[in-house]
Amino acid sequence: MVEETKERDLFSRGLALHRAGELREAVDYYRRAIAANPEAAEPYNALGGALANLGETDAAFEALQTAIEKDSSFLDPHLHLATLWRLRGEPFKGEPLLRRALELDNKSWPVWMELGAALMMQNHFAAAAECFEQVLA
Repeated sequence: MVEETKERDLFSRGLALHRAGELREAVDYYRRAIAANPEAAEPYNALGGALANLGETDAAFEALQTAIEKDSSFLDPHLHLATLWRLRGEPFKGEPLLRRALELDNKSWPVWMELGAALMMQNHFAAAAECFEQVLA
């Protein structure tokens, strides 16, 4: 319980720094939260986001994949990892992650939006339009 409280405190501090744009400091706190509780998925997800924003995409990929391994029912790292694949120009690699995210929550408009963008990049325009319609539904 003490380790979990420590992890939550470190993670909360990391989030505050992240929101303030202090990404390097946020990364440090996320890593400390992970050290306090290596089984928690949220710090890995947040670490992946901060690293991606810093341009450290290989490390971001690794952190997000670890978040999914820690908690396969956590939607956010599926979405974030798929977004990185799209930004890397390989949206087809993120598509299964987005489909899994929709299994977790088929009402998540950010997932529908990202899936639509990924499908557009693959020239699947009709399927992309269906995704965008889900955003507006």
